[in-house]
Amino acid sequence: MLRAAEGGTPELRIEDLAVTFMYNAQVKLLEELGKTRLNRLGGIKIGTVDGFQGSERDYVIVDLMRSNPQRNLGFLSDERRLNVAFSRGRKKTIIVGDLTMYSESAKFGNFAFCEPLYRIALYCSRYRTDRVKLAYSTL
Repeated sequence: MLRAAEGGTPELRIEDLAVTFMYNAQVKLLEELGKTRLNRLGGIKIGTVDGFQGSERDYVIVDLMRSNPQRNLGFLSDERRLNVAFSRGRKKTIIVGDLTMYSESAKFGNFAFCEPLYRIALYCSRYRTDRVKLAYSTL
């Protein structure tokens, strides 16, 4: 998406992109790692889900990365936060996360709107598939 936006693709403008995270430390890390490229791009909205409430963009990447040996979901177990995260993209929402973490957490599968993601995680862990390509028009 960044390459398309940088290349001036008419259907995809920098102002249409956003990346949301559950934790502020993740935002700070991305800002530090991508400082030069992100500064050059300028219009991408980057922030936490809490800071994104009330905002929308055409294309949103939702980062649900959280891995720990205890399989503690932390903020990922907050249904309201997930609802905000999943509903910010007007045209497309891309969700990035640790499938192993979700496949081993029954709590994640208890949220009605997370059930499809939970089933995908279970499938991937069962069949040891590292890459799954899916397309949904809505979540």
